[in-house]
Amino acid sequence: MEVFAATDIGPKRKRNEDRSLVRELDCGGLLAAVADGMGGAAGGDVAAQISVDVLAAHNFPGVPSAAALAAAIKEADQAITKQAAKIPTLDGMGTTTTAVAVCGSKAYWAHVGDSRLYHLRGGLLRQVSVDHSFLQTFLDDGSMTPEEATKHPFRHVLDQCVGCSVCAPDSGVLELLPGDVLLLATDGLHKVLGDEAIAERLRPELSIESGVVKLIAAALEGGGTDNVTVVALRI
Repeated sequence: MEVFAATDIGPKRKRNEDRSLVRELDCGGLLAAVADGMGGAAGGDVAAQISVDVLAAHNFPGVPSAAALAAAIKEADQAITKQAAKIPTLDGMGTTTTAVAVCGSKAYWAHVGDSRLYHLRGGLLRQVSVDHSFLQTFLDDGSMTPEEATKHPFRHVLDQCVGCSVCAPDSGVLELLPGDVLLLATDGLHKVLGDEAIAERLRPELSIESGVVKLIAAALEGGGTDNVTVVALRI
């Protein structure tokens, strides 16, 4: 696999509350994750760091499963809740977490929040994860368009996160082919760039490193003000 991860604080934030992870697995593959902390003064960066630390330390013997990844995210949820209970100033912190474990020809994934996992094959980008956002129900039933959602005042409101009162990870398995690309990104990317713009910067003739750098630059040049973090893997 070819893999690269990068992050940028963005032009307006005082600190970067995004975190990412890439680590080797016993199966010879890789585990990758992104986390986007929330809570402002309550320590979103602390929550995001706890989440990736739990994933980094978690034991995935042999070939991990989607259920094992989901369980690790639940473990992170409990760790964040315990830390917030110890330190009053951290009360209310939480984070998104999207993780994927690639072993052989399969990718096992788990997800909470509105960071995303994408799968690119043959130039076509597909969003694998579903945002756990207040507006997702309206998008699902067609009563709101994606364009309308980008301007809605509640577009940043999540209905679950890691460290919040509700944390029920989605999970699944993908079958991979040579040339496939898996992309994990915080919302600093996808709230600025659409699917075509993302796919264009992950063309096969570009290295994964070049593609990630171009994605972050495009998000910032497109008016993005949030932290933006991207991890990409090419099979």
